[in-house]
Amino acid sequence: MSKGTQILTLTGLRFDANLGILDHEKSSPQPIRVDAELNLGTQPLLPHDDDILHVLDYRKVRTIVIDECTAVHVNLLESLIGKVAHRLMQLPGVIGVRVQIAKLEIFEDCEVAIRVETGQW
Repeated sequence: MSKGTQILTLTGLRFDANLGILDHEKSSPQPIRVDAELNLGTQPLLPHDDDILHVLDYRKVRTIVIDECTAVHVNLLESLIGKVAHRLMQLPGVIGVRVQIAKLEIFEDCEVAIRVETGQW
């Protein structure tokens, strides 16, 4: 066996985003946590070289997630997660995306999260 399905995973990415419908959410960013999985499909177990330019650079994925979540104020978590998933699906070689975004301080006693899955899994 010289190939396998490759999944790139980012977990626990925490930052503040302009998200929410409440007055205090509209006036200041809210802390969120993002987890993302990118299905890269069948890949060689041993790349033909050890060059970052020949694989999906996870620094780029991290930057895209942060940029999409902080670009403009979004009222709904559902809208934000859709933007993130759509943008990640546009990366070369990505055939499926799973994203979860959690609002960390929406309530005193719990977090609220939503998850979306698109593409091939």
